[in-house]
Amino acid sequence: MKKIVLYTSYLLFVLITNLSIAQTKLFEQNFSSSSVLSNYIHATAPDGTQFTDMIATGGINTIGIVGDKLVFDKTATAGSMRFVRNVAFTGSPTSLYVQFKISANSSSASPSGAQSGFYIGGNPPSLNLGNDATVPALSEVFCRIGFDFPPASVPNTFRLRNRATGVQSADLTGEKTITIVCNDTGQAFSYVKPDLSGSATLATGKSDVWVDNTLFLDEYSSTGGKLRQMKFLWESSTSVGTINFDDFLIRDVSGILPVELADFSAKKDNQQVQLSWKTLSESQNSHFVLSRSTNAQVYENIATIDGQGTKSNGWQYSFTDQSPQKGINYYRLSQYDTNGQQQNFRPVSVEILPEVTLWPNPSDGQSCYLNTLDVSNLSLTNLAGQSIPIKTIVQAQGLQIYPTQALVKGLYIINWQQDATLKHALWSVY
Repeated sequence: MKKIVLYTSYLLFVLITNLSIAQTKLFEQNFSSSSVLSNYIHATAPDGTQFTDMIATGGINTIGIVGDKLVFDKTATAGSMRFVRNVAFTGSPTSLYVQFKISANSSSASPSGAQSGFYIGGNPPSLNLGNDATVPALSEVFCRIGFDFPPASVPNTFRLRNRATGVQSADLTGEKTITIVCNDTGQAFSYVKPDLSGSATLATGKSDVWVDNTLFLDEYSSTGGKLRQMKFLWESSTSVGTINFDDFLIRDVSGILPVELADFSAKKDNQQVQLSWKTLSESQNSHFVLSRSTNAQVYENIATIDGQGTKSNGWQYSFTDQSPQKGINYYRLSQYDTNGQQQNFRPVSVEILPEVTLWPNPSDGQSCYLNTLDVSNLSLTNLAGQSIPIKTIVQAQGLQIYPTQALVKGLYIINWQQDATLKHALWSVY
């Protein structure tokens, strides 16, 4: 197992190697721009969003865009399915950070061996990951991982396979984010882990493979290819089912991020949220975008904050969300450099509880309600501070409070604790 180091080690690596170029985005596609498959393909001169081919054989097997996802629907055991980009990535990169989302569902029993594989490699013009249904030779491949199906009785589930050893992951259910980091620079480097919680080191000639935030393959050795092309091939003749792809992002690792982030936090301030973040350094930083979500999946932009351009000693930023949603609010910070490149930082969250109200108020003193059950240390006192015994009953409309002795006309204080804060309300009895 490699040494896991603190996030600051990534900055140290950048300073030691004296790199001055920014990381380059080589490929990006989320399949939301069109439902026409051919719009995502260019056989000879693909741009940074296109494949060179997508092919389904076997008669009734199909590839299409469904719900903003690339869907492989293999309904016949015969034939194969694949996507390929065998035109080299721009700039002959020596490091890659490859990320995509995948989900799968098989209706067939699990045969032996990997049913499909994802390959990074090639070295044009002599070595290419071809458009055909042939599994690439080891000499053409820098990194390869397999995707297996468990028995058909386990729906919406797949496994990753180490194509060198045959070792499989546990069953993976639902959509997973696969992250592959490849190093062909000639020296070890550090990279930011997928959850942005810190950095990990990677030796040259090796790859790391992550499933969400869990490391599956640690320093997986290259078998010969360069970091030029990619290919996915569903070659099994015994399995049927569907595989869905989304959110491809491929960039290099060598180079510096436009912004080194020291921290990003969200703190509740009554019914508002104070957001703050601090950079360690900035290079051609255009601006930040703050976005908010209630489910950590769909975000809406709430603010744009100008960056500091290029600044060696960083900067402190802040923003107040004056209208957060009730419940858990997730905040994502995205940074854009002057060339349009974007990076997202790990979201933070804060819970906004509903404001507590007391009713009826005034009342006859028989009982009253709080509109929440999320309180503790509830008590009733008069203005002299004398405690009055109470009972509580959970009702559909909230927490009902009964004094166990008759109250005379006047003002009383209901006290409670919520979210580690002592709170009070005046109760008027007529």
